[in-house]
Parts: sequence; C-alpha cells; structure tokens
Amino acid sequence: MSEIINYISNYMDHLPPGELAELRRASSTRIPAVFWKIGTKYPEITEPSRLEDWIFLISMLAIMKDFHNPNIPVGEGLAKSQYSEKRLTKLLSAKELNLKTEIKTAVRFLTSKAQQADFSNFSDLLTSKNTFVIRKYIAQKFYLNHKED
Repeated sequence: MSEIINYISNYMDHLPPGELAELRRASSTRIPAVFWKIGTKYPEITEPSRLEDWIFLISMLAIMKDFHNPNIPVGEGLAKSQYSEKRLTKLLSAKELNLKTEIKTAVRFLTSKAQQADFSNFSDLLTSKNTFVIRKYIAQKFYLNHKED
C-alpha cells in the first residue's frame, strides 16, 4: 500500500493547483479527471468495489500532501502533535463510515499542526482485511512517543 500512496503523493507534487483542489473536493458524486489519470498506474484504485474508499483516501492525501512522510508513522505524528488519547481511541475503535470521519479529523489535525506522518497507515486502516494489526501499530507508535501532561 505504501508504494501506491508514495506514488500518488509524488504525482500530486506535479499537479497544477486547480487539479489538486479538485482532488481535495473529490467525492463519489464528483470524481475529477485527475483521479482517473492516477488510476491508470494503479488500476485497483478504480475497481468498483473500492472506488469510494480510494476517492476518500486520495482526497485526504491531497489535503495532507505537504505533510506525507513515509518515515514517520501516523501514531508517532499524532503523539508529537499532541493528539488527545480520547481522539486516538475514537480513531482506533471506529468502523466503516465513522472510520472515514475519524481519519478526516486526524488528517486535518496533523495538517493544522504542520506535522508530518505516513499517510499509508491511514490507507491501510481503511482498506486492510486485518485492521487489528494496523490499529495496534498506530497505538504502539503513539504511546512510544506520547508525552504525559
């Protein structure tokens, strides 16, 4: 998954501002042409069964574009930006639609704090069949870097 996310992030670095804005606003009812261009490299992005998840993920990555760093796990980034344990618990326990809401909250928080993090952890959380492993990884990285108040 990280290969796909890194490719998309690098691709976004070369997009004109208008196309990047279209990706930020993308939804299942408004899919910009640039989304389909990205899908030519990784056709699994445009598979009907995962299309809504990928539209959401690419939209969130467009928001977090300048802060995607594959060397900083999301849990570490959230801890360093002082994300609350309550919010982390909501993210780690969220299912389906609530999960997208919690990912969006975390992405906007990281962006507002200018904190870098590996966006592929979010995509793994949404698309992986074994989310327990991803949730555990995020939690471990958070608590290894969390400073108690």
